Amino acid sequence: MKILTKEEYNTKIEEVRADLGTTMVAMYNSLVDGVVTDTSLMAVPVDDHLVCRGHGVFDTCTLKDGKLYRLEKHLERLLKSAGDARVGLPFEGGRNENLEKMKNVVIETATISKVKTGSVRYFMSVGPGNFGFTPEGCRPTFYVIVSNTDVVANGTPGHNEAVVTDVAPKDMPTIKSNNYMQNTLVAMSARDKGGKFGLQLAQDGVHISESCMLGVLVLSKDGRLLTPPLHTVLASLTVQKILSFESQLVQEWAITSASVEPIPLETCRKAKELILVGGDTHIFPITSLDGEPIGTGSPGTVYHHIVELIRKDFETGSETHNV
Repeated sequence: MKILTKEEYNTKIEEVRADLGTTMVAMYNSLVDGVVTDTSLMAVPVDDHLVCRGHGVFDTCTLKDGKLYRLEKHLERLLKSAGDARVGLPFEGGRNENLEKMKNVVIETATISKVKTGSVRYFMSVGPGNFGFTPEGCRPTFYVIVSNTDVVANGTPGHNEAVVTDVAPKDMPTIKSNNYMQNTLVAMSARDKGGKFGLQLAQDGVHISESCMLGVLVLSKDGRLLTPPLHTVLASLTVQKILSFESQLVQEWAITSASVEPIPLETCRKAKELILVGGDTHIFPITSLDGEPIGTGSPGTVYHHIVELIRKDFETGSETHNV
């Protein structure tokens, strides 16, 4: 086996990247405090505990028409996850100083990328330094990646099948950690059974919790819009935004009220509508559950109202940052 020089290694990495293809356009790395636009340089050290121990957290936001949607909300959740996971702050100062620094880094990275519509993903890690099982000797890091993906707030109105999976509930459901093995197994289990999305049950095996990567909204038979208690699942910012539309949805006669409460699986089976949401703009109407139709078996009125409200908020709301 040949020992590669730096030049040979870089050449091979460039070839691999060209063969794989990617939507990544720019990456910030706090270890060097700079941005690269060459995808062959977009890498994380193998001894970063983000990689070798899964000890890191992440979040995302949407970039549309040169505006970052709800950036501060996502960064606040990122910092909460980091605190819960005992991931240190990557920059000098306290929480507020790091929040401001991160916000500026995300905006500058998006600006450098010149991407107008896409997605931004950012990670906090205990960092590189060794292969130990605790982070002693590691340096906390912050990574930002801007991707050129088509992100439009228009929902996904096709026929989407969900399946109740038998994957065990997550041990740390409220932390948006880098370890998505649980989510992957839920999605794979659902697809093994002929579905597209997996619907997870809570610890009691009776109530629902969340989907593989999405929050759950249920329109009950009596017209209430329900979602599981946010302290038992990852607190979806998309779900919280939709709940803030309660008065508009009631005025439009789409729902009678909105409520955060435990939801029995049986309520989902008898629901008028079942909707999975996440990532600010990803809205999926579930048309069947375990092979049985939900409601009429087609995307419903509340789904269409939600898509329109999200679209308007995206275009005219106050929670955006220009880049």
